[in-house]
Amino acid sequence: MKTSPAKQSSRTLLKIVLSLFIVFHLSAVLILPNSSSLMGRRLSWLFLDYANLMIFNRTWQFFSPGPMPNMYLEYEVETEDNALEDVRETYQWPKSNVNRFNNDFFLRTVAGMRFLGSNEVNFHKYFIPYLCRQHPGAVAVNMRSVVEQIPSIERAGEYEDFLDMQQRFDLPSQRYSCEGPE
Repeated sequence: MKTSPAKQSSRTLLKIVLSLFIVFHLSAVLILPNSSSLMGRRLSWLFLDYANLMIFNRTWQFFSPGPMPNMYLEYEVETEDNALEDVRETYQWPKSNVNRFNNDFFLRTVAGMRFLGSNEVNFHKYFIPYLCRQHPGAVAVNMRSVVEQIPSIERAGEYEDFLDMQQRFDLPSQRYSCEGPE
């Protein structure tokens, strides 16, 4: 049984339209739930009316949020010998290494520092005495927090190297006595 050429072309057209609709629907289902992603923000205008009509435009977070800023401490140790000197050796906590962004221990320590630094009591009670013990003869520690902000994914494409992307912000320095709270 032969079908007429008009019927074949209408079937082919129906297959093409149905295939395009399935691709459109699947794209909407995959892109819109993560509308905060780069692709979601760029393409949501194509699917938004359809998603609102079908009530499946609820956002889910498939991927992790943007990277948190790196926070660490830089400090100078004040001893009886160098108390009057303007320039002292600067240390970093957690101790940095060359491959610090691919080092799990360093990243866990940075996260722990964020937790420790958010509680003043624990900071004074545990961390300052620890630093003073690490540097025998220390009288005080002059410390500042450093925040390295990483730009959004849209701006990250402007940079060639990961380390060039970071913007450093130094918070004001504070002096902590090794004898206890001042």
